[in-house]
Order: sequence, then structure tokens, then C-alpha cells
Amino acid sequence: MKTTAQYCFSGLSNMQALKEDKAVFRKLHEDYFKRLYLFAKQFISTSQDAEEIVSDVFLKVWNKRASLHEIDNLNSYLYIITRNQTINYLQKKSFQNSSKTNSITDQLVLIEAETPEDRLLYNELNEELQQLINNLPLQCRKVFKLVKEDGLRYKEVAAILNISVNTVDNHITKAVKILRTELSKKFKNNKGMVVKIAMWALFLLFAKFFHFLLV
Repeated sequence: MKTTAQYCFSGLSNMQALKEDKAVFRKLHEDYFKRLYLFAKQFISTSQDAEEIVSDVFLKVWNKRASLHEIDNLNSYLYIITRNQTINYLQKKSFQNSSKTNSITDQLVLIEAETPEDRLLYNELNEELQQLINNLPLQCRKVFKLVKEDGLRYKEVAAILNISVNTVDNHITKAVKILRTELSKKFKNNKGMVVKIAMWALFLLFAKFFHFLLV
């Protein structure tokens, strides 16, 4: 089994680096697409949807190529991401059929329904959050992004990074504490809509972890 090091992306934007990254990506795609497709096809009835799911997985990998070297177990990562994309597809399909309300989505709609000034403030807050996340300690940031951005369970992150589930929990707790503290400092003198949007952003951010804290 090939290791992550054998699929090393530069993550740089210059033409030569981009050319090399594309070559690495093609090799990764060649080695894994069929295997991941067959894996997804176990749960998806149509070949076209299974192919689309795996294509989305590789798009995610390409967009995250600059940080892919941080993944210790690439094989597990790809299968876990594929499984989660498959679950998301099935949940979306079920949602469309049942017309059930998603409470978090409703809250996002409420935010988007505010004035242009409110949306601008929300966008600024989101940029601030991303900056704070990027400034987290390395291992803490890796764990946080795998949980938040990739939607992985604690035990999955532990397997990918070769650390214990307890260590994953400690990193998430540390990340949440840092983000909450830094945001409080930034917005402590602001009132009204800025605070309202900040609270919604925190809710939308940290609500994603409620499920994982129990896994």
C-alpha cells in the first residue's frame, strides 16, 4: 500500500509546482478511483451517482492538497471521506423526499435574509474565524479541520493521525477554547448586530461538534 509521502503535493501556485501537483493527482486518481467507486457502489444504486460521489472526493483532495502531507494514513482518509460523502448523498436524497426541515440550515437562511450590512459583517467574521483556525497550533489545527471541514468522527481522526481518541478530544477542546477566547476579545466592545452574528457563527461552528463528542 502506498503511503501519503508517495503522493506529495507541493501546494504552491507557480506553474512548475502546479504541473507536478497535477501529475501526483493523476497518479492518486489512477490508483484509487476504481476502488473508491466500488466501495461507494455498495451503498448507491446507480453507477452515475457513485462516480459523482468519488469525483467529489477527489475534488476535495485537490482543494486540500497543500495540507495532504499532514495525513499519516492516506488510504484510510480516502475511504472515510468516500463513506461520508456517500452518507451525505443518502441523507440529502432522504431530505429531498421527506421535505423535513433542517434547523441549522434554517438559521443560515435567517442570517442570509438580513441586510447587506449584516451579511458583510458575517463575511468579515467568517474570515476572522478562518484566520484564527489557521493560526491554531499545528496538531490542533489538523485535528480541528478533519472534524470540522471533513466531518470525521473522533475515532476516524485518531486512526488517520495515529493518535488516541482522547488526544483528539483534547485538541478539539483546546481549539474551541482558543477560538472562543479570541473571538470574545475581538468583539467584546461591539454591540448589536455584530454580537448577534458572532453568536450565530459560534453556534453554527460548534454545533457541528455535539455529535462527535459522543462518538
